[in-house]
Amino acid sequence: MAKPTLLIIGVSGLVGHKLAKLASGKFSLYGTYNYRKVALDSCETSQLDITKENDTKKFIEELKPDIIINTSAIHDVDYCETNKEEAWNVNVTALRNLITTAQKIGARLINISTDYVFDGRKGNYTENDEPSPLNYYGLTKLEGEKAVQKLPSYAIVRSSVAYGWSSLHLSNTESSSHKSINFALWCMTKLFSGQEIKVVTDQYSNPILADNLVDVMLQLTTFERNGIYNVAGLTCLNRYDFAIKLAQTINFNADLVRPITSDQLKQIAPRPKNSCLNCSKVMKDLGVKLLTVDESLQLMKKESEAEMYDLLHKIK
Repeated sequence: MAKPTLLIIGVSGLVGHKLAKLASGKFSLYGTYNYRKVALDSCETSQLDITKENDTKKFIEELKPDIIINTSAIHDVDYCETNKEEAWNVNVTALRNLITTAQKIGARLINISTDYVFDGRKGNYTENDEPSPLNYYGLTKLEGEKAVQKLPSYAIVRSSVAYGWSSLHLSNTESSSHKSINFALWCMTKLFSGQEIKVVTDQYSNPILADNLVDVMLQLTTFERNGIYNVAGLTCLNRYDFAIKLAQTINFNADLVRPITSDQLKQIAPRPKNSCLNCSKVMKDLGVKLLTVDESLQLMKKESEAEMYDLLHKIK
């Protein structure tokens, strides 16, 4: 029996890269990248700019994948606020290109969304809570959700602060997401170099280890129901406490992590104060195990130990 064909859009990003590794052997595997070229033994990769409608349709119609997982987006919240046309083009228009083609070939589409579709006034958001984004990034992701829900076969994964160890992303090479490094790796590179970092105490979320996230996403490829699923870590905490836990787990100097408020940080785009997600639905429907922050950081430490110090020395 032939393996189903899986196309990962954004295979050079943290989530896309880990998806390709975990899906190896289970699918006929293909991936696309935009700026940051990547080569994988188990996945045939190609350059594709999904904002180009004709190129996108031609590529996907020729490949005819059974499942498309879209991990691409402009994730930099402040960049989206000051570059709205580009943010809309990537996060909404390009996604619509994928949707149109997925519908034509009958592919299931899994798309990553965000906890930032909520305003953060109450926290513990379920899939039934009414979205009300505070910033343009959240608005574009919400519009993307609405478009995806018109498909006959889809899953929308609302997630929060995906992080994890990735030697690929420590290079700081340019990414079309406008974020070349995830929050945990940013903390690690600074603390390893003995630099003080200022981290906000008044923004709460439930960060998820990317490895845990992609495991759930792959289970959604064969799940028969459509819908929105919150997929995040089981610990709701602020960014400062997360950075402290990370430093303590990796045995870096936690005294270098300094508390600061959002007002002091002066971010361009407003952030939700508590966008923590309630993930009961996905755990019940799929029977998946989501991890606490302590469990996740221990796994990240274990994964990074073999190469962490050599790589961090190179970029110090």
